[in-house]
Amino acid sequence: MDSIDRFFECNAPGVIFERFEDETVVINLDSGNYYTLDAMAAALWERLNESVALGGLIAETQRDYAGDPAEIEQAVREFVGLLLSEQLVRPVVASPPADLGSRAEADRNGAPGAAKPKGDFRAPQLGKYNDMAEMLLLDPVHDVDGAGWPSAPATRSDAPTLVEDDVSEWPDLKRGR
Repeated sequence: MDSIDRFFECNAPGVIFERFEDETVVINLDSGNYYTLDAMAAALWERLNESVALGGLIAETQRDYAGDPAEIEQAVREFVGLLLSEQLVRPVVASPPADLGSRAEADRNGAPGAAKPKGDFRAPQLGKYNDMAEMLLLDPVHDVDGAGWPSAPATRSDAPTLVEDDVSEWPDLKRGR
């Protein structure tokens, strides 16, 4: 990653996520892989999705968790790099709103009234699973147009169609006659 001021976002619509009581699940609908995030990874994921620059994310994590600042920075950078390589997040192309940039700058410079550490820092863990890839890729949610689910793409005029048939009009078929 080139810049500590870089912002990232969830790689939607191909990536969806849900936070449950004690875990976060992220699904890459394009690859069929799904991921589980431990508590530390989930905390970082949430902050990334709140438009925090990499530098701000590192500074917040160093402020909020006890541990060696250099190790925290390295682990956060590696985690964001892993999210990028799995195509779960993407760099924000447009410039973030001015207030987000100033918040990231304040985070890097140490915001006043720093909170007490939430606990010891542990490297974030991302579990990757592909056992449901075939089923996820078969899901009709992939067969949509630009409007998204549940709008199916327009059918071709030469595509086969189903015609309803009134079976009451059929002749009575009897065996043995």
